[in-house]
Amino acid sequence: MRRLPALCTLGKLLETRRNHMFRTGKLILPLLLACTATPLFAADCTTKKTQAEMTDCFGSNFAAADKALNSYYQRLMKTLQPEDAKLLQEAQRSWISFRDKHCAFVSNPASGGSIYASVFASCATSATVARVVQLRGRLNCQEGDMGCGS
Repeated sequence: MRRLPALCTLGKLLETRRNHMFRTGKLILPLLLACTATPLFAADCTTKKTQAEMTDCFGSNFAAADKALNSYYQRLMKTLQPEDAKLLQEAQRSWISFRDKHCAFVSNPASGGSIYASVFASCATSATVARVVQLRGRLNCQEGDMGCGS
């Protein structure tokens, strides 16, 4: 039996369950945006000729994503009530710790090699872009939208 690509299966699911489609779309949209948002911050580092150039490139991509993250975080903090701001601050600190530990795990097979920093920075960039999408979504929330910013 031939397996359908995941998107085809998802398309069928969304087609048959209208209400489920709305909820699923709200969950999937941030992931799709993260995939498409990455090029906003990312130069194509794979075209670099040396590992040092690649490492610098991946580092620059991460710095740009981190700058955007900090910008959206600060903008969102200004809109929140004190209790929500405290929760976001705690969540952000936990998220940064998670991102760094996750990327250390992902890049561990390259530990000790010259490519380690590139793998870590690439992972951190992807995770950071996804977080930017989440914060931007929350910043653009309409009052009463319970699924906003997730």
